[in-house]
Amino acid sequence: MVCVQVESICSLLRGSVVARAFEQTKCFTPGRGLQEFQQELDPKVNCTKKLRLHVKTRLLLVLLQYTDSEIQLRRDMVFCQSLVAAVCAFSEHLLAVLNQFHSVGLDSEQDPQDQQEVQEAGRRWLDQISSAGLMLHFQSLLSPNLTDEQAMLEDCQVALMDLEKVTFYFLQFEGEPLVANMPMSFQVEGSRQALKVCFHLESFYFLQLPPPEDMEGYYYRDNVSVEEYQAQINSSSLEKVKQYYKRLRAFYLDQSNLTPSSTPKAALIDKLMRP
Repeated sequence: MVCVQVESICSLLRGSVVARAFEQTKCFTPGRGLQEFQQELDPKVNCTKKLRLHVKTRLLLVLLQYTDSEIQLRRDMVFCQSLVAAVCAFSEHLLAVLNQFHSVGLDSEQDPQDQQEVQEAGRRWLDQISSAGLMLHFQSLLSPNLTDEQAMLEDCQVALMDLEKVTFYFLQFEGEPLVANMPMSFQVEGSRQALKVCFHLESFYFLQLPPPEDMEGYYYRDNVSVEEYQAQINSSSLEKVKQYYKRLRAFYLDQSNLTPSSTPKAALIDKLMRP
């Protein structure tokens, strides 16, 4: 914030307002004009920038000094494994849904009404993840009462929290596909603080998508005792499920998103209202 204020002041001093002020008052200070003022200003501004960079470098060195490279490596490994599992699971399900649109009318043995219901279910799922997002469930049998497993559990917790910062983007193929004979491929960009997974789809599949789906998250960490650790993880997971449930319920309470069927809409809403 201070850096922004300093830059704003420097921009003002080099702007047209100060230049006009010097022009209108040059008769009072004939030996000190705008050029002399700017020559005195530049070393002072550069000094401020050097001090800021020096402090920034020192803070970075302090942070690195207390960073355990082995712990970071373990958590990076867990994060990579979690990310691969999430991307593979989502891409496989997404491709299966999109293939339903592609195969409509090709299977002569399947009942047309069944094909239409399958296609409609796929469309509702795409709309659902576009509105409510995507929820992934990871389960672990590690015990916080064992020292080694507690460390592994901490690594998993931090890695999965970092996974919440991953965002999915969908792009249409431009030219040749990244992987031959594959209608969908993906690239990963950014860092674990803001990671972006770009799914590249063929034109037909891309046109079936609703507006791009985003997954947003946050980072949160507390130091707690061993006795409370497992309860905290379960409580945090339950809270995330409740938050996702609220988004999902809001999506289906929209009358336009309810499936047309003989079941009364009130009964469908009642199912969503149950705990």
